[in-house]
Amino acid sequence: MNKILLIILTTSFFLCSTGCVFGQEKLLPEEMPADLNIVLTENGGANSFRSISIDAENIKFGSGSGWHSHKKTKREIPPHEVEKLYRVLQENQFDRIKGESAYDFSPQVRNGSIMVFYNKKSIIVFDGSIPERNRERFERVWKAILETAEKYQTEN
Repeated sequence: MNKILLIILTTSFFLCSTGCVFGQEKLLPEEMPADLNIVLTENGGANSFRSISIDAENIKFGSGSGWHSHKKTKREIPPHEVEKLYRVLQENQFDRIKGESAYDFSPQVRNGSIMVFYNKKSIIVFDGSIPERNRERFERVWKAILETAEKYQTEN
């Protein structure tokens, strides 16, 4: 019995020390995919919305209210900015942030999402479904996207 316990503890220690997260596969590749697309959406009250979409060459902004009223803007973005955002995704293990099935519609939740598309794969995380243990990592990614967008939102 003691040998079995020792084997289980040793195996668990080894897995944890190598960075393995039980039950969660690492999805983001080490190198930034050429077809990377990062999308942030936020839905406000009275059918208002905004979106920010960032790919390897462009950043696109969408906003509006109602079904027919929306504004779209597109700007070029340097590759180093996209690579910087990709590093933020990796550092915060965005591919390991898992939402829960229950969605929180409370006023504290902004009703938004961050979606990452690459190599015919997608990672989609909804703000209202994130458990508290993952909230800080999600917020760091959210903030990085907004800070990057802010640099390119105004006409130069």
